[in-house]
Amino acid sequence: MGEMSNTLQKCGYETFDKGADLYCLFTERAFKLLKAGGLQSFIMPNKWMLVAYGKPLRKFLAKTGLRQILNFGDIQFFAEATTYVCIFVTQNSLPSENLNVLSLNRKTYRGDFMTEVKSNIYEYPTSKFGEAEWSIQPFHDSVKLEQMKQNGIELKDLPVSICRGILTGFNEAFYIDEETRNKLVAADAKSAEIIKPMVRGRDISAYGITGFEYLIGTFPALKLDIDNYPAIKDHLLLFGYDRLNQTGEQGARKKTSGKWFETQDSINYYEEFSKPKIIYPNMTSVFPFMYDENGFFSNDKSFILTAKDDSISLLFLATVLNSSLAKLWIWYNCPELQGGTREIRKVYFEHFPVPKASEEQTALLANYTTERTRLTSDLQNVVAKFQRTLQRKFNIKELLIHNKQVIL
Repeated sequence: MGEMSNTLQKCGYETFDKGADLYCLFTERAFKLLKAGGLQSFIMPNKWMLVAYGKPLRKFLAKTGLRQILNFGDIQFFAEATTYVCIFVTQNSLPSENLNVLSLNRKTYRGDFMTEVKSNIYEYPTSKFGEAEWSIQPFHDSVKLEQMKQNGIELKDLPVSICRGILTGFNEAFYIDEETRNKLVAADAKSAEIIKPMVRGRDISAYGITGFEYLIGTFPALKLDIDNYPAIKDHLLLFGYDRLNQTGEQGARKKTSGKWFETQDSINYYEEFSKPKIIYPNMTSVFPFMYDENGFFSNDKSFILTAKDDSISLLFLATVLNSSLAKLWIWYNCPELQGGTREIRKVYFEHFPVPKASEEQTALLANYTTERTRLTSDLQNVVAKFQRTLQRKFNIKELLIHNKQVIL
């Protein structure tokens, strides 16, 4: 709402939220202009159905006589704009017992609008719609998701922690390749103490990684004296003291209380990265969850999930999260971004229902991730050996594999 935000906040709108778009207020204003029994229908962006700023609007509409909610997911109807839309119809009356709902997406949409609507619309209990997220699914998917909800325990109620990956504020200085890492360690062996193997969100696959590099882990929480790490200090200064400074001034990093050589975030939870964990990207269209016990750190485009005690098996949980049912849940319960990507932020993901399992079932599913991870590692070793063979026999320096450049 920009500059109008403070003014609009004083107007008494029930649907006001500083992060919301104006259409939330238009919806409320239009409804209040209706006569008794009057109908209102809007076509508008669908993001309000899931995100935090839509909570006041969801709460407001839940008190009205909702008749239809049609969510068109990532289907694009407008040639000149990329927008994800919904249509709702409500009445100036008390809520009814049921309403008609519809959920379509680009994967299944065949292009005949009226046929798709008529064949996929169904009745849904109005009581399911309140101030919490409005997730609408095709009928057959809604049955599966309801069963998951009834027979599962939400992640937030389990002994696990979810933390964001490392935010440096200047990746070019803090991310290094293996050659640079080796040079820094050769110059000063103490450098190895704070150089950590790191994966980016894009490097994560379900049962392994597609690549990694290294992170200079000068976290503020460590309270390091950079003079004890002269090689690291010299490397960072190559990028300029003023550029690394955290003053918020032009050309510097964001203003924080951190020192010039430290990462932007304090990372008080840095020890969590050394534990067995599940790493997953924050935005993805394929939803990979990688079990790791090799001490990888990860960047700010990812999250890590660790166990607080031995009552939860992360191997079991990794198998569950990589299942088709988990992907279905994420598809409908995490906000949609461009191109079918979903944002798996903690505020949404912590509601994922983990199935209750016996000791035997837990062990069986845990073993699945163990075996898949081993097989993935074996395959990667074979591929690496093949690449080295090509280099040796044909003196090839670079390869293009799956559209990625591989330096041999």
